[in-house]
Amino acid sequence: MNTTRVFTTFLFLMVCGSHLFADGKTREQFPLQLQILSGNVGVGPSVGYNINKIVMIGVDALSKSETAEESTYYGSTTNQATGTASYDTTIIYSRFSVWDDSGFYLQLGATSRDWLVEVTGPTYIGSYTTGYTYSSSTTVTFEWPKTATMAGLGWNWIGDSGFSGGFGLQSFSGEPETKVTDNTGSATAAQIEAEEEYWKTVADLYAPSSNIYINIGWNF
Repeated sequence: MNTTRVFTTFLFLMVCGSHLFADGKTREQFPLQLQILSGNVGVGPSVGYNINKIVMIGVDALSKSETAEESTYYGSTTNQATGTASYDTTIIYSRFSVWDDSGFYLQLGATSRDWLVEVTGPTYIGSYTTGYTYSSSTTVTFEWPKTATMAGLGWNWIGDSGFSGGFGLQSFSGEPETKVTDNTGSATAAQIEAEEEYWKTVADLYAPSSNIYINIGWNF
């Protein structure tokens, strides 16, 4: 999905429409919400129901996978590093519209997720204390806890026809478990432990802790 195009289209229709603030009356007129949500941890359906003009309950089901390769050079040899990332996420949430005349909302929820990032390639394993061992094949994985809590905020607009959309942020609890495996079997246990400590310090470069998203669809 081209999220830039979707977002631009949504803004154009929003400006041309009415009921810009998606007030409580609008939410009660169109209580069932079916949308597509697209963010940095995936794309998928978002289904919600406005119990009243303040509270909505719903489910987001998101999925995403990526693969990347990069060449690295050591002396006269060339080695290929490969990275894969997969995210499958289900979020059961409650939204709270804190102002009757606005589409702004807060949200809380429970998350079931299967998130795994894996990078395989050549590297030196260890630290100044343990010394270094060169490995032509090292695998570094980041794996998140299967369950988490979610807190966030956002804004959702509903037009006169029921066309709707918006944007938001979901922040998830839990840090990934970091594991280093020397596939050549040359590094010592102390060197692998030191390497894992290093990767934990840079985990935030590889490890999403939040989902910034846009959503677009229809209310009935």
